[in-house]
Amino acid sequence: MRPLQGLSLKNVKVVIKDDDKAIFEDFGEMLFTHFGVSGPVILTAASLMLRYENIDEKLKNNKIKIQIDLKPALDNEKLDLRILRDFEEVNNKQFKNGLDKLLPQKLIEPIIELSGINPEKRINEITKEERLRIVRLLKSLEIDISRIRINR
Repeated sequence: MRPLQGLSLKNVKVVIKDDDKAIFEDFGEMLFTHFGVSGPVILTAASLMLRYENIDEKLKNNKIKIQIDLKPALDNEKLDLRILRDFEEVNNKQFKNGLDKLLPQKLIEPIIELSGINPEKRINEITKEERLRIVRLLKSLEIDISRIRINR
């Protein structure tokens, strides 16, 4: 989280999950901070989670996760087409230098790392499977929640 500190995201969809069951869903703004995530959509989720059954135990056992859809206005197919268009414009660049139209600068390195794609790889060498992996990451970036920092 530290490299993302200060990054503000607008128009994201946030889903809080207990294992695979959605317990909260909202759309709005969020912020990465020195201790995790915050912002209007996160504060709303946190206040509701405090009333959630066995929340402390579930947090301790890493059962609660935040799933972030970074591109909620696009379904998977449209996002893939968008990435394809962006890649065609920069197809001789290295992967690490080819995502700046799609993502905020601070988010590029973590997404590359999570994708498992070699950052030195040329855009025109990225396979369809790798591109779809990027789509999945952007549509469902998951973060474990270990605690809620809000006054009880």
